[in-house]
Amino acid sequence: MPPETVPVETPPLEITQCTPEAWPELVSVLAQAFNTTGEGWGSFRDRVGDENLRVARIGGQIVGGLGYYPMGQFFGGRSVPIGGIAGVGVAPHVRGQGVARAMVVDVLRSLRAAATPVSGLYPASLQVYRSCGFEPAGDRPLRSARCSGGCDDSRSENRDSRPVSPRARESRPQQRNLGAHFSWHLWHPSCMADWRRWLCCTLANSRR
Repeated sequence: MPPETVPVETPPLEITQCTPEAWPELVSVLAQAFNTTGEGWGSFRDRVGDENLRVARIGGQIVGGLGYYPMGQFFGGRSVPIGGIAGVGVAPHVRGQGVARAMVVDVLRSLRAAATPVSGLYPASLQVYRSCGFEPAGDRPLRSARCSGGCDDSRSENRDSRPVSPRARESRPQQRNLGAHFSWHLWHPSCMADWRRWLCCTLANSRR
């Protein structure tokens, strides 16, 4: 006869509002989840506020956290309250156990109790948020650039500024309008190639 398997009880998951005492431990979890240092999370806390921060505990240990911004989104010409969920992080050793989903659902319940009709976020993965009822709802990417003398980017090692040619000067109105429609972190390495392709295509079209 095989030995009888004794089930191991898992401590219950507890989700509470963040307190000043819990903040250092939460920062450690978020920094590990986002692969960052602890620097910068203080400004996140200041923007969100402790009352809008949540921590998840298992057996008294903080294993996850998130925050949400009370904001507004315009529909039909008026601002509608929206809860912008951000900073969703779970400690690696408890991932896949429903911690993130439980935290998000807890926030959605709080928003519903506060009569906030809409919630939004920018997910890195869709699966967990779809399980909470979210679906992609469209986007409006914004990009901007200084077009007076090349890419004015102090972080770039390969800056190449040239005088504006007469032909490019003719397309300056289109270049000025870029800022009204697009915004992008030009200094980020992963964005530079995409920006150059897009800008070259825009200038080529303006010359036709």
